[in-house]
Order: sequence, then structure tokens, then C-alpha cells
Amino acid sequence: MDFISKILLKVALVVLCAAFYYFLPLSVTSDQANSIINGYTKAIASDFKTKSQTLAMARTGCHNLPSTTCDRKSANSIKIAATKKKTVKSITLLGAGGKNLKIGEIIFTPVAEGTHFKVNMDGSLFSDHFLSMRPFKCIDGIQTVCHLIYPYKTKDIITKDNLMDLEYAFLFIHKAQAEYGINFWNGVYYRMKYQADGSIKGVVWETDMNELAVPPKTDYERPIGGEDLVEGDRGKHRYPEIEIK
Repeated sequence: MDFISKILLKVALVVLCAAFYYFLPLSVTSDQANSIINGYTKAIASDFKTKSQTLAMARTGCHNLPSTTCDRKSANSIKIAATKKKTVKSITLLGAGGKNLKIGEIIFTPVAEGTHFKVNMDGSLFSDHFLSMRPFKCIDGIQTVCHLIYPYKTKDIITKDNLMDLEYAFLFIHKAQAEYGINFWNGVYYRMKYQADGSIKGVVWETDMNELAVPPKTDYERPIGGEDLVEGDRGKHRYPEIEIK
């Protein structure tokens, strides 16, 4: 019983006692009155305790179960909850010739719909650019790779069979280092799949990111996919793959 419940019970008992003393017939002795009040007090306390236990059992999914079964079920619930911990994995761009670059970490958290994720990019690896009248975070080099943040709603939830939200978290555009401005036609889209070891790997596909200029008709709709994607030439891309492991 928590502190507030105890206080409320005591207040109720005080009120009850005052009411009994006021309404009891004058012929009733003080000993008889005390006996009656004590009986009602015990009954109320017992009923309160029973209801409190029932409520606690209902909260743990143990209603109408024997106490030993309830204890086991509660322990199992705690064990299941403990397994639903957040996991942190590395995000790595896989470059030609083994020139890989870890660009950040991603936090996965189990939810009812699947697995929620949160991306934390390593800002120290990206430089600020203002290209074609908008800001970008880019990885400089002979082929500069700029991260394009998806501008519309996303749930950031994946399932075993649907990694699209994750794919949309890693949209890029590439440009030549000496090139002024940026061409949205040079879009990089990583199509992702779960691997046997539990990691996720994405392979480069090419697309026109101008498709994102118009907001989707409905929330969470994905403007790019299917026929909008063309399999990329890995030899022409600085980072032909991405790995989350």
C-alpha cells in the first residue's frame, strides 16, 4: 500500500468513527460502540487490502491467478522487459579498396510496430556547404558525398521485411569536388537488407532526388522507390555500400 493510500484509509476511518458515535443510540454502551467500530474497521481494512492486491495483480497480468503462478508470471514479464533493451550499432560507409568510414551510430529500440531507430551522425566528419541555395553536410573528397535529410514525416520504424524508413535516413547526393552547386539528379539511395549475422547492408542505387521537391500526398508516403531507382555502377561511387553492424 502506498503512502497516499494509507493516508486516505486513516481519514476514512476517522470519519467513520465520528459518524458511529454520533448516530449510535444512547442505550449503547461505549464498550459496545467500540466493539462495533473495531469490527467495521477491520472489515474495511481487509476489503481495502484485497482490492489493492487485486489491482496490483491486474496490472501485472496476474488477475485470478494463484499467487505462485502470479509470481512466476511477474518474473517472466520482468525478464521479457529486460530483453527489450536498446542496442547501439555502428554506421559505416564501405568504400572501394577497403577505405571504409564510420559516420555515426544508430540506436535501435523495440516497439509494438517493430523496431524504432535514432541516427546519431558524427558531425566531425562532415563539413558545411551551401549548395544550390540550401545547406548540406558533406564528406569532402575527389567525389564529395552530401547527406540529404528527408524533409517530410517518417516514423523511423523498421520491421524484418521493411527497411524503407532506414533507407530514407541515408539519402545522399554526390558531386565532383570542383563542381559548383549540386545536381539533385545524382542521388544515392542504399537499398538495404538484413544479413545472416543480424547486420544490415545497403547497396548503392541511383535516383533523381528532385522527386522530393513536392511533398507526398499523404503522411508517411515514400516518393522514391521501385521504378524511380536504377542499379548503381559501384565503380563510379566512392561508397558503393553502407553497413549497420
